[in-house]
Amino acid sequence: MRAPLPHLWWAVLPILLAGCAGIQLPEPAANRDQAVAAYKERVDRLSKLVGWRLDGRVVAKGPGESGQARIRWSRSDREGRLAVRNPFGQTILEMRNGPRGLRLRDAQGGVFRGDRAHTVLRERLGWRVPVGRLADWALGLGRGEGVPADLDANGRPRHLAADGWTVTFSEYIQVDGLSLPQSMLVSRDEMQLRIRVQEWHLQWPDGSRPGQQA
Repeated sequence: MRAPLPHLWWAVLPILLAGCAGIQLPEPAANRDQAVAAYKERVDRLSKLVGWRLDGRVVAKGPGESGQARIRWSRSDREGRLAVRNPFGQTILEMRNGPRGLRLRDAQGGVFRGDRAHTVLRERLGWRVPVGRLADWALGLGRGEGVPADLDANGRPRHLAADGWTVTFSEYIQVDGLSLPQSMLVSRDEMQLRIRVQEWHLQWPDGSRPGQQA
C-alpha cells in the first residue's frame, strides 16, 4: 500500500523553495561543436573528482500532494549517501548505495537492503527512484547517452531525458572553477522534484583545487 507523500516529508507544506516559481533556462548554444567540446571538457574535469557533497532543499509535488525536505547528498568512489530531513532537522530517511547494493533506513529505525530497499523506497514515494542516474544528474551529466542534445554555450545541459524522466537545469553556480547545477527540476508523469542546492563541497585528489573555469 502506498504511503502518502506527507508521511515521507513529515508534513504537508506549501511550496516555498526560492527559485522554483519559474524556470529560466540558460541560453541555448549557438555553436553546437563548441558546446560539445566544452561539455566533454566538463566531463573530463568532473571525472577527476574523488568525492562530492551537496546540501540543499527539495520540494516534491505529486497528484494532490506536496512536501518539502532538506537533503544532504554525498558521493565517493565507494558509495553514495542521501539523508533526508524534515524542515525541523529530523532525519526521516537515509539511503546508501555502494558495492553491496542499496541500503535504506527509515525514521522508525527499519533497515532494508537490496531489492527490498528498492521496493520500500518505491512504496514510500509512490514512484520509482532512478538511483543509478541521480548522482550524474546532480553534476549536470548524462549517463551513458553520449553528449546531451540540449546544451548552452558553456557545454552545460539545459535538459536531460532518460527512461521517462526529464531533468531541467535552470541555474548553475561556480565551485572550484566548475559550473555545477544549483537549481533543477526532475519530473516524470505527474511527479515533480525541485532541487535547490545551497552549498557544494568538492573533494579533489591530494586536496588540490583546479582554478580554471569550465
